[in-house]
Amino acid sequence: MNQQWTAFNQISKMLDTNQSIELNVHKIIEIIVDSIPQADAGFFLLWKDDLQCLTIDAAVNFQQQHYMNTRLKQNEGISGKVYTSGQGVMLNSAAEIDYLMGNMRKPNKKYYLDSFVHYGEPKNCISVPIEYNEERFGVFTVDNFLNDGDFSMDDFNFLQAIAFQVAIAIRLSCDIQKSQQRTRDLENSITIHQKLNQHILEGHSIEQLILYLDTLTNDPYFLLNAVGNLEFSSRNFDRALNFISSLIDANFHENWKNQQYISIYDGQNCYLHIFRVSSSVYISGFLVIKTNKPHLPLMTQLTITHAASIIAMAQMKQRNSFERELQKRQSLLALLTDYNQSIELRTLCTYYFETDRFLSIMTIEHHFLISSDFTSLLNFEKRLNDTLSHTKIILIPTKNRIYCIIGSTTKQNSTVQNVINNFLPECRFFTGRSVKSFDNLYLSYMDIEFILFINKIDNKISYTSFKDLGVFRYLLQLSDDEKIIFVEDELALLMKEKNSRELLDTLLTYFEHKKNAALTAQYLHLHINSIYYRLTQIETLLQIDLADFQNNINLYSALFLEKYVYHKKKQLHVIQ
Repeated sequence: MNQQWTAFNQISKMLDTNQSIELNVHKIIEIIVDSIPQADAGFFLLWKDDLQCLTIDAAVNFQQQHYMNTRLKQNEGISGKVYTSGQGVMLNSAAEIDYLMGNMRKPNKKYYLDSFVHYGEPKNCISVPIEYNEERFGVFTVDNFLNDGDFSMDDFNFLQAIAFQVAIAIRLSCDIQKSQQRTRDLENSITIHQKLNQHILEGHSIEQLILYLDTLTNDPYFLLNAVGNLEFSSRNFDRALNFISSLIDANFHENWKNQQYISIYDGQNCYLHIFRVSSSVYISGFLVIKTNKPHLPLMTQLTITHAASIIAMAQMKQRNSFERELQKRQSLLALLTDYNQSIELRTLCTYYFETDRFLSIMTIEHHFLISSDFTSLLNFEKRLNDTLSHTKIILIPTKNRIYCIIGSTTKQNSTVQNVINNFLPECRFFTGRSVKSFDNLYLSYMDIEFILFINKIDNKISYTSFKDLGVFRYLLQLSDDEKIIFVEDELALLMKEKNSRELLDTLLTYFEHKKNAALTAQYLHLHINSIYYRLTQIETLLQIDLADFQNNINLYSALFLEKYVYHKKKQLHVIQ
């Protein structure tokens, strides 16, 4: 990706000169082929109005004496079809290539085959139109004869971006030939384009690039996502945004066709010029300039179009970075899921947190966060970290909840919860213990797993913190075999009875209602005498006294673990 971005910038600089496109096109083809790993050949075709056909003006790894004779009509071969339809293609099989080349006229097919430098026909091919604002100039096509592997969508998007830049250069070249007066405007445009490129190459953000556009035209700019939600504004919130958002829906995307931008009157003496931020695959957003002019000067159009193209490239690079970050965080969560204490876990924790911090894990359940994409989640995380002092958090999304790892100078997590609730009211939190070591962070994760499990198997209880579990969190850390042994030691005589479930449930309910027989009878919809009878039966079978405190502790702990073991057996039975 970095190699292609460098190539994109290099080609942009070549195009932003006073030299004609014909002088640079062979070098451009060479750069393209070198920047796409699987590519080993390529050619550049221009449409000639006087001949009504495509001709090959430059090529890499094809023999010039043969390909110079090629004359492709509309819809002829791969390049002819791409030129006519305006739709690029990525072909990753020889069968697809043969099929689309099937209608080539014999002379052109012979010139093409004779021009091969490599033995055999290509295995892969990408072909994209060179066009700007519904004006089509030609086609870029790259082939793979010898390399292993297929072309990727990143390769396709890269070639599409280069084709668009070349189309702008061709369009500019035509305009310059018509009017020498535009030379000064072109020089200014070149400087601006280079500064726009430099903004991204020097590590400036998309937001800084949009602020720079504002200084160029002294007009407000808005960057919206694909569904019309504001991502950044060069000035304060504007009522025009509501108007734009109301226009952007599924049909709005379809209406673009091949237009790079559209202009809309907002009914308030202002015009909104809306530019697509897009790859060849989908529209990722819109760059909007608000002016009092119904039409934009050509150079302004080209500058904003170039900026939109850079933003699309930067977003693509940013998405790749976000995907790597998400994978890193999911790896951290997976290590905690395995109760891992490995060097890999410590390395990941050190990447995010200082070593002298209290660490804990908290889960957040809220429909907005769970339905958000990772980019929005990172923006929310940044807002939280900017608000919190002496505390850092990272958010890790899963299907049903968001895991929040907290590193702080104190053990208190209530501050984090309060800040989150200020932004998103009605969040539901589950909190694990604080630990002082990366190696023990899995204990905090384990607390949450226990809390979620107990809440799931007993809807009468609602635990939200590891403290709510009390001594149970230590009982749950016993191995399954130890749990079963303890349960059998305390309850085996009850569990052998035919009405064992009835007796166990009665005893547990009795404890949960603070040994109040009347409340127990009310909850179980039984007469109080039935409760007394069952309690007497339990004391007789177990040969214990329910008034004894130690007996109560042992029995209540065993009943808790019995419920855990019983539910786990049910889960295993379902799985089997």
